[in-house]
Amino acid sequence: PPKKPASAYFIFLSRTSTDVPKSRLEANEATKSAATIWNKMTDAEKKPYFDEYKILYADFETRRAKWHKDPKNAPVLRKLNKDRKKHGKHRIHVPEGIAPKRPMTGFLRLVSSSLQLFADSCSCTKNWVIWAAQEAGSRWKALPEAEKTKFKQQFYQAR
Repeated sequence: PPKKPASAYFIFLSRTSTDVPKSRLEANEATKSAATIWNKMTDAEKKPYFDEYKILYADFETRRAKWHKDPKNAPVLRKLNKDRKKHGKHRIHVPEGIAPKRPMTGFLRLVSSSLQLFADSCSCTKNWVIWAAQEAGSRWKALPEAEKTKFKQQFYQAR
C-alpha cells in the first residue's frame, strides 16, 4: 500500500538540512537545532509546510483508495497482515467506505425486514436484543424453503 507522506515538520527538516551528517552525534545536533528553529517559527511561517503536507496527504488518500479498490492487491494485503501479526504489529485496515461491505445474508435480511415487528411485539425492555435474535431464529427455521429462497436470492444478487 502507499505510504503516508512526511509530516510538515519533516518536510521542513528535509528542506533545511542540506548536509548529510557524518556521525550520529552530528545528526542529533542538526535535529536539535532544526527543532529549536521550528518551535520558534510562527504559524504563518509554518503554513507553507502544512499546505504542502495537505497536498501530499490528499494525493496519498486518492492513491490509497485506488490501491484498496484494486482486487489484485487483496492477496498482498493479506500477506502483509500475516507478516505483521507474526511480528506483533497491528493489521493494516481497509479504510471505512473504500472496500465494499459484504451484503446481508438471507437470515439478516429477514431480521432487518422484521425488526419493527419484533419491537412492537416485545414487552421486555432489558433483554430485547436477545429476545429478538431468538425470535428471528425460530421464525427463520419455521419459514418455508420457498420463502427462504427469496431472501437468499437477494443476497446472491447483491454479491
